[in-house]
Amino acid sequence: MEDECEKIEQEIRTKYGGRIKAAYGCSLGGSFVSLLIQRKRIHIDHGIIGSSDMDEAGSFMAKLQSSIIVPIMYKMVHTGKLPKFMQKKINEADESRKKLIDGFVNMFGIDKGGSPWITKQSVYNQFYSDLVTKVQHGIDVPGTTIHVFYATKMGEKYEKRYCTYFKNPDIRRHNMQHEELFCCHSAEWVKEVKKAVEGDRQ
Repeated sequence: MEDECEKIEQEIRTKYGGRIKAAYGCSLGGSFVSLLIQRKRIHIDHGIIGSSDMDEAGSFMAKLQSSIIVPIMYKMVHTGKLPKFMQKKINEADESRKKLIDGFVNMFGIDKGGSPWITKQSVYNQFYSDLVTKVQHGIDVPGTTIHVFYATKMGEKYEKRYCTYFKNPDIRRHNMQHEELFCCHSAEWVKEVKKAVEGDRQ
């Protein structure tokens, strides 16, 4: 993740003079936004964290969790087809749950041809690096406001986690599941981003 941060920082320095108005991080992307802010090599006026779980694990547990997830995720994103057990669960879900699942399925490009260039190793690297990369506590950079789109249905421990990683974050609560706002309510998501960037601090 730090290697990727260096590439992003170089791009921002080259094209935008090292400063951008805002960066939004969906799920894993929230860790990237956090790292970019804490590294202080470029400046972001508004860092927006999209209900990221900010999970961390030691090397052994990260390897174990990544090894478990790879067979499922790789086949899904590589072929663009859901595993049979997932499709069965979707078929059994109620209408409100199906709407949420459809949002995620659409985000991953299911039934759109897949992403044949993705490898098992890249899927493993994504999950492993996310878990072992440490984000510092109490991130506080002058001139940067950190907004968190907190999906309250994830549980209270995540709000506590955001208050641990960020000093005085602008927490915007939504009675939703992880990344539901981004995946299923795009018009509302756009409004929330605009309010954050334009200075409507809750």
